Amino acid sequence: MSIEAMKQALEALKSFAPHNGVFWRNLHKEDAEIANVIASLRQAIEQAEKQEPIKIDGNTSDGYHTFNELYEFRKAYNVALFNEWASGGKCSVHKSWRHHDGELCFGGGWFIVVAVLPQGQISNHYEAKDWNLFAIPEVERALFEFDGHTGNDVIERLEAYTTPLTAPVQEPVAWMTINAYGEEDDIHYENPEGHLLEGWTYKPLYTRPQPAAQMRMPKIGDRVICIEDESLATVESLTCGGSPDIKFDDGSHGTYLLREFAELFCYADITPQPQQAQKQEPWVWQQSPIKTQWGDDMVVADLAIDKDHTVSVYCERDQTARVEAMFNRGC
Repeated sequence: MSIEAMKQALEALKSFAPHNGVFWRNLHKEDAEIANVIASLRQAIEQAEKQEPIKIDGNTSDGYHTFNELYEFRKAYNVALFNEWASGGKCSVHKSWRHHDGELCFGGGWFIVVAVLPQGQISNHYEAKDWNLFAIPEVERALFEFDGHTGNDVIERLEAYTTPLTAPVQEPVAWMTINAYGEEDDIHYENPEGHLLEGWTYKPLYTRPQPAAQMRMPKIGDRVICIEDESLATVESLTCGGSPDIKFDDGSHGTYLLREFAELFCYADITPQPQQAQKQEPWVWQQSPIKTQWGDDMVVADLAIDKDHTVSVYCERDQTARVEAMFNRGC
């Protein structure tokens, strides 16, 4: 019981005693009991007021670690995580001597580190001596307005971010073979790997789409493609929650929640794709209509060069496969 609570109890008991809590001799039994309780409370209050208050500081321990040790642990973990996010481009992170409103952190001598997860912001403040521990982008002031997150919010956001996908990897139910011209050919219910013709390939088929890999956080300047209409756009800015503001190449704008962005956009691949080989029409060989110097066993095939020109190719009947292979290789 606190000292204040004991004093309140003492005053309540005194109201039941005659003469303002002063007892005379030859008391009744009930009055004697009240007198004993009042005396005990007064003695307890006197002893409590003589005791020095417990001092709590950075060296206070829970029996295993002091507060100072726990803060150092937290800082070390924070440094490792933010530096990893910065080097891998997984999350938008930065540090600054100033808050978003331009004011120095705690009047100076401190700085703020901020990360924006799909679940929202997380942030911490550190003393100036720890500035170089964070190998992350430095900005003039914090990029985003504080979203009001508490310590519990940070824990919940980190737990949600680190929760692994629990959906099992699907097994394909069939396979589609694709011919040398890139055309889908037929469905097979056994894996055709190792039994394909030269130049052919295949793709697995599933009963439902495979879960998409986790999309990295958008950054200003990213080029993206809208999945719905294949329109190109650029990430112009990010809101305080990390949601991207998109400017499309046609001049229109749109701001999307991170969940919407992951569903509607993918990052533009500017790597030039190899051109697909032009489809070669089947060869049609016919008996040569004229006698040549190589004898009667000659055949001829007419190949289209373009819409206005053709070329006639002659060869012996047993050499057609060799001639076709030479032309198909571009020889």
